[in-house]
Amino acid sequence: MERVFYLGDPDRFLSDSLDRKDRVSLISSFTPDMFLRKRKQHPFDYLILDGRAGAEILAKWLSQLECCRSLPPLILAVDRKTPLPDEWENHFLLTGVYDGAPLLAELFAGCRRILSRVRDSDNKEPSPSPSRLGILGDSPSIRELRENIGKFARHRDYSVLIMGESGTGKGLVARALHHLGHGEDAPFVTYQSTIPGNSFMAADLFGVRKGAYTGSENRPGLLAKAAGGVFFLDEVGTLSQENQVSLLGVLDGGKYRPMGAVAEETSRFRFLSATNEDLPRAVEEGLFRRDLYHRINTLIIRISPLRERKEDIPLLVDHFLAEERAGKGYTPTALMKLAKHEWPGNVRELRNVVRRSLVECGKGEQIEARHVIMD
Repeated sequence: MERVFYLGDPDRFLSDSLDRKDRVSLISSFTPDMFLRKRKQHPFDYLILDGRAGAEILAKWLSQLECCRSLPPLILAVDRKTPLPDEWENHFLLTGVYDGAPLLAELFAGCRRILSRVRDSDNKEPSPSPSRLGILGDSPSIRELRENIGKFARHRDYSVLIMGESGTGKGLVARALHHLGHGEDAPFVTYQSTIPGNSFMAADLFGVRKGAYTGSENRPGLLAKAAGGVFFLDEVGTLSQENQVSLLGVLDGGKYRPMGAVAEETSRFRFLSATNEDLPRAVEEGLFRRDLYHRINTLIIRISPLRERKEDIPLLVDHFLAEERAGKGYTPTALMKLAKHEWPGNVRELRNVVRRSLVECGKGEQIEARHVIMD
């Protein structure tokens, strides 16, 4: 028998009835205090949030306890007009399924349909968290970054622009979005546009047909390889005006024409891009197309430079030492030296400094300040 906790309007609850065939053990609550008292006495499988009244009860309870993780991973919001805080998405599966006021039996049926999908997904290999994918740190900016990655990964039809200085880990963020949103088996195709005015970009992205130019053979483009997965364009800010136009045409409809081909082809993929350029300024200066900028930045992720989150340095150092299987650590003085540095090369520079200090330390048991050599 399923154990259900109902949060909502007492008048609606008392006016409804359930058939015996529903086989439901029902617990109800109409105030925060009643909910808190009853949930301790009666464990439940899932919770029904019924309209505005239920939302207000739960919001008050959560604000008092500041704890969400102890609840079951499902809330069914029955009224599409019910206001639900965005941050609840980090803790619950929120589903608006009704426009009116359904009978309780209908609510339970809706719950069961969603629970069946949840249980099916539970049988699959769980997706790793952003931290397990290498997004390391405990600073507020990194916690926000991990939260955004987890939230944005679910919206697989939306483009994401990843902004950050060189060495901050933009490629790592792109891979995390792919892994959490599509899974490791889906295609993840990368292209780095580091050469302004690259005349080969169209051939690389769209592919080539035999006879397009002297000696050409059939070659699939990267967009075709990305179908059903993710296409990640790094250094998007360096695109020439011609290549910007070509990219915009693909993103608007997913259609492109390989070099030498007569017919258009279609590829459906999620588009991620990254840049260390100031794209809004480039737009204002006419260096980057405004329409393309707004096409690629449906969602934006900004990565803070390491100098703004130095509290993460010890954790990152431990991670890099573990990668090298060093079996040694830094003295407090050596860590202090790391903390005073401004890190213009960000996390990539820190990794190099750790490796360099291991070489300088040699067979010593601890890495001292004299072993830490900056660029």
